[in-house]
Amino acid sequence: AVLSLAASCVAWYYYRIYIAFGILFGMALLDALLFFLCNNALQCYRCGAIYRDVDDLELHPSFDLEVHERYRQQAAREKEFAEDGPR
Repeated sequence: AVLSLAASCVAWYYYRIYIAFGILFGMALLDALLFFLCNNALQCYRCGAIYRDVDDLELHPSFDLEVHERYRQQAAREKEFAEDGPR
């Protein structure tokens, strides 16, 4: 995605407007294609394990950024405590 953005900026700089938009639309098409081809997955907040083709996947709650952030901060505190030791 970043390379397509950079390529379209270069094309735009050289006044190749159609090429610039072609690059962006092509990347959007590729993104849409990947969205429809890739299956949903279930990811563990704590260990990051990814489970695909899970039966009744829709019964599990969807991704919650607040819960993810809580686990991420907890892991960071545990890592810091392990490196520094108790104060």
